[in-house]
Amino acid sequence: MGRLNILVVEDQELDYELVLDNLEAAGLNVRGVRVQTALEMHQALEQDDWDAVICDYWMPGFSGKMALEIYQKDGRDIPFRFYSGHLGEELLIECMRLGAHDFILKGSSRLIPALLRELRDAEQRREQRAEQERYRSIVDDSDDGICCVGPDDKVLFV
Repeated sequence: MGRLNILVVEDQELDYELVLDNLEAAGLNVRGVRVQTALEMHQALEQDDWDAVICDYWMPGFSGKMALEIYQKDGRDIPFRFYSGHLGEELLIECMRLGAHDFILKGSSRLIPALLRELRDAEQRREQRAEQERYRSIVDDSDDGICCVGPDDKVLFV
C-alpha cells in the first residue's frame, strides 16, 4: 500500500497528531490534513484526492453530522470513520444510517484494522465498478449481438 491521504476532521491539534502517530506506528505511510470547519472541509475535498476521512463528532461550531453531510454530497466512495468520544446509541445509529462506515472510540485499538479493512473494501468496489463499466462499454459499442454464458452454461445476459 502506498502513501495514504487522510482527511482528519478534528478541532484538537493533539488528537489529530495522535491519530497520525497511531497510523504511522502501524507502519502506514500517511499524509494527513486537519480541517475544523465546513468551509475547510469543502475546500479540502475539492483540492485533493483522499483515501479516507477520520472525523471527531464533538467540535465547537462544526459537528460530525455536518461533516458527514458534506462527505455524502461529495459522492466519493472512501471510508468515513467517526473517531470520537461516546456518542450515545441513538446518535450512533443515526450516523450509521446517514452513511458513516464506522464509529470508533478515541484510544481504541480498532482504528487501524477497521480502516485497513474499509480501504480494501473500497478498492474492491472501485475495481468492480471499473469492470462493470468495461463490460457496459463493450456491449454499448458493439454492432453485434452479445451473449455471456457462465461456467455452468447458464446465460448471464444477452
